[in-house]
Amino acid sequence: MSHTLTLKKKPAPPAAAPAPKARAASAPASAKTSKPAQRATSFQSAQPSKAGTVPARADRSGPVRRTPAAVRSPVPEPEGERLSKRVAQLLDCSRREAECYIENGAVQVDGQMVQIVGQRVLAHQQIAIAPGARPEPVPPVTLLVHKPAGWAFADGARPVRGAKGNAWELLTPERWSQGDAPAPLKLLLKHFQGQQPLLVLPVAASGLCVLSQEPRTIRKLTDDALYLEQEVIAQVQGRAGMDPEGLQRLCDGTAIAGKRLPRIKVSWQNEERLRFALQGIFAHEVQAMCHGVGLQLVGLKRLRIGRIPLGALPEGHWRYLQPWERF
Repeated sequence: MSHTLTLKKKPAPPAAAPAPKARAASAPASAKTSKPAQRATSFQSAQPSKAGTVPARADRSGPVRRTPAAVRSPVPEPEGERLSKRVAQLLDCSRREAECYIENGAVQVDGQMVQIVGQRVLAHQQIAIAPGARPEPVPPVTLLVHKPAGWAFADGARPVRGAKGNAWELLTPERWSQGDAPAPLKLLLKHFQGQQPLLVLPVAASGLCVLSQEPRTIRKLTDDALYLEQEVIAQVQGRAGMDPEGLQRLCDGTAIAGKRLPRIKVSWQNEERLRFALQGIFAHEVQAMCHGVGLQLVGLKRLRIGRIPLGALPEGHWRYLQPWERF
């Protein structure tokens, strides 16, 4: 008797019912609504919200109130026109040439010299041009300043720490020392624009300082700073307790422990003053050199930079570097 084995086919599991369309569409909707909430929090203040909830975005659907144009205060237009425009019309030249006339001090308004190109003039004001004036750019100049101790050339409106005065305030016509120059330069406002301090002295030091607009001078006192000899006078205290070989160490460049300096010339002027002929050493390093040999530096004054001496320039005054003078 034979037995036949019959395999019954297992019925397939019923297909999953499709998700309702409303529920499927709800997920993207929630994602879209969550993004604005996160983006809105970045514009909120740092104060935490109550119960850890995220503040809701402000409703901006309401009308925006705007101030009517008739209620706004009108901005008054400046009277007159720019002086450079008037000069350009008067001389039939370009605006840049008119600015050169003004910057060179060749333009007078009602008998008064004006060097500000943006100054506004009225129609009834009289404009006069100096005879023989040429529309040439103002040549750059270099200024020499006798800086007092405790003063510094501040960068903009930010004061220098420890300074009791801003040395830029010394650049006034009243403090201009013309000296015995055979052909003094004409004082112009353009000479004080864009001046760059070079070989800056410490705040507590005094003496010769240089400001320049000339690219040649700026490059000379920047690239060749270590090769220029600077003569300074150091007022010191404590000579009695000075290292017996201190003067030799100052000359040999071994006054600062762990730092080798170039050999220089150092000599006593009197019991309290040392003369340094610095070359390859900056003025701010003199204090550490004196301290290394047992001296206390109480004053420092620069008398010369290269071939330019301080000379008879009074303290707190300035003068022009003459065309024939070279560092």
